[in-house]
Amino acid sequence: MFKKLHFILMFAMLSSQMLTAQIENIKVGENTTINKLYTGLYAKTLIPIDSLEWSNDVSYRLGVLATHRLNKTFAISTQGAFQIESGSDFTSIADFELVTTVTDNWQIRLGSLTTPITFIRPNPITWQSQSETYAQTRILVQRPGVLSTYTFNKDWTVTYGVHNQNDQWAHHMRLDVFDFMLGGYVQQDGAYFGVVDYRAEKGRGVVNYSSLENEWAASYFQNISERYTAYIDINYLTELQESTVFRLGIRSYYLSKKWHLKGFLALEYDFSAELFSAELFIHLN
Repeated sequence: MFKKLHFILMFAMLSSQMLTAQIENIKVGENTTINKLYTGLYAKTLIPIDSLEWSNDVSYRLGVLATHRLNKTFAISTQGAFQIESGSDFTSIADFELVTTVTDNWQIRLGSLTTPITFIRPNPITWQSQSETYAQTRILVQRPGVLSTYTFNKDWTVTYGVHNQNDQWAHHMRLDVFDFMLGGYVQQDGAYFGVVDYRAEKGRGVVNYSSLENEWAASYFQNISERYTAYIDINYLTELQESTVFRLGIRSYYLSKKWHLKGFLALEYDFSAELFSAELFIHLN
């Protein structure tokens, strides 16, 4: 399997040379755009503090996000990705939606699509998604439904959606205001989820709560410099009154403009699992 992964990654790297820097917004004819083309390899060495039984966790992801314009009003937006992980099943990610641009400020989407709060989670066709925190993984992924987005100005956007999840319908809402995204949903059975996301030049943090899991989760990244970022990732189960995730880590980034490659090396310690991890990440840039 690893020989196959090596071949796929090398092919993607060579392809990126032909695409030069156009790994985003690649024009395919007059009406179709490859918005994002992504491939990445993420490897971890897991080190328990009480033994020498080290283990490895490796994931490889390949994905594409594309838009096909039918006319000035209607377009098809679709994305697909797969991820292979050591010791895990094959994972696939896909959605397909009809986008209607009613006005410059108002857009309606219909299909199997990202929910309003899914936008808070990193897009699957990005490196941030492949290396997302536990707190980010608690946010719902795409579901069948419809959503409407209205942008008042560059600092204020409101998104509302109705989606089918857990065999029932749920109302979703998100408000983008300055550096914050505030969102959540309420299902027909009364179960709910809330999330607040903060994004700024020097840092990014997310906090969420699930009534289904009786769980709080939060993570925060602090940019120390262009090369270094420190982060924390935690959860708290209110019913059990305990934390099963408590991670502290630091990343050191690298970049090759010539080869269109980017990534990081990282060290992390999980206090709950009593486990160190040493990480290597490389992806197209």
